[in-house]
Amino acid sequence: MVGNNKNNAGYEKHDVNIFMVIGFSVVLVVLLIVILVFLIDYFVETKEQMIYEAQLQPESVDLKSLLEAEKKELTSLRLGQSWHQPPLHMTSGIRLLAIPARMRSLNISLRMILDALSKHI
Repeated sequence: MVGNNKNNAGYEKHDVNIFMVIGFSVVLVVLLIVILVFLIDYFVETKEQMIYEAQLQPESVDLKSLLEAEKKELTSLRLGQSWHQPPLHMTSGIRLLAIPARMRSLNISLRMILDALSKHI
């Protein structure tokens, strides 16, 4: 029905209401600033919460007791040795592993050792 009305034919007859355009623009800018401030505040709060949970949160009592029990179990195998010396059960195992390798490097077989021992007995 726009085409039948002679007052609306072809172009806008009235000027744009400048106060409405300025008012709409101001409301839009204020709304964008409020949303931006809210989002920045939200992201800062979320980041601080993540840092607190990852780094600063106190350890639970259960976790402390578990870590103490684990540390006690791991250090009890040392048998009073200093930190740079392996425990006794490890050194004897290392020596047992090293004997066959040393025998191979000297071309000595287990049969030769048993024969030599049987001659002396």
